[in-house]
Amino acid sequence: MTDHTLPDLTLPDIDLPIEIPLDPPLAHAGRTFDRLVVDREPNVGDLAAMDAFTGDVMKSVALFSSLTGVPVPALKVLSARRFAEVAARLEPLLGNAPAPTDGPT
Repeated sequence: MTDHTLPDLTLPDIDLPIEIPLDPPLAHAGRTFDRLVVDREPNVGDLAAMDAFTGDVMKSVALFSSLTGVPVPALKVLSARRFAEVAARLEPLLGNAPAPTDGPT
């Protein structure tokens, strides 16, 4: 007999807001950004904003911009190391949380 049970697609609870301090701060068009703040989960509009860009990195930058309100040109000056840190902090918002290391799989 075939099991037609759907997999559990429940996402883990995410503590919002996610606040990421920026040191040094980012500057663009006379504005300074000393932190990235994400206070909601991404929606389809955020994902669609990624479609305006090519390449995985620029798509991620577009998503970060949409979620934080920090313009794309400001985010483009993040160091590669800092960008990776930001991406790791925001990854659970996309349902990409690391697999649990204990308990049933």
